[in-house]
Amino acid sequence: MTQSADAFTTLYSRPNLCSAITEQAEARGLMVAVCAAPEIPLPEQWMPWFIRQDNAAPRLSQTHIDELAQHLMHCLRDTLNMMRLDVPLIPEQWVQQDAPGRALQLWLTGLLSGHQHLERTWQSAWKRAQHDPARDSGLENEDPARRLRRCLKFFTTLADIENAMTVRTDAQRAQLQENLPSLVKQLPAMLDEYIKLAGELAAFLPNQFEKYDGKLEK
Repeated sequence: MTQSADAFTTLYSRPNLCSAITEQAEARGLMVAVCAAPEIPLPEQWMPWFIRQDNAAPRLSQTHIDELAQHLMHCLRDTLNMMRLDVPLIPEQWVQQDAPGRALQLWLTGLLSGHQHLERTWQSAWKRAQHDPARDSGLENEDPARRLRRCLKFFTTLADIENAMTVRTDAQRAQLQENLPSLVKQLPAMLDEYIKLAGELAAFLPNQFEKYDGKLEK
């Protein structure tokens, strides 16, 4: 499966639907956050996260809402399949640039937005993990919260380089600017770490992915 021929492409070919939801790159990142969570929330919880909240967003009829829900479930399925098959979740051309482009920054904004919505799920999982640290299969059983903070800090920096520059000293800004090309290239590996951590934490929560078991390839 490629991003040029998946459910998101189909959804965003429907003007009456895509005009009511976030931009495609942001939606893709948001869906990764949903799929990577230690516990996937119910559709009625995560689907509203994709709807634009500004006043210019069109109102959808019930027919269009039902159609959008079906498309989003297909997007969920495709994203889960991409994760299962280790298909790159970020287009390769986005991480071959010397600095994050707009599409990549939107993707990361969506990922971070989704994570924020799911923060309680992550907190619940890592609190359970703290009671049994031997089951954390990370390097040297590193604290899951520390691993997660490292990932989120990395994503946040690349999602808004301008803001990252403002909170640094002159020397730190120069260093960040110099390191940007290598940081962008490290993004897929850091995303893999985020997803790996979610999978490890999922072991501490009951009944994970059973709703989608056996349905991912349909």
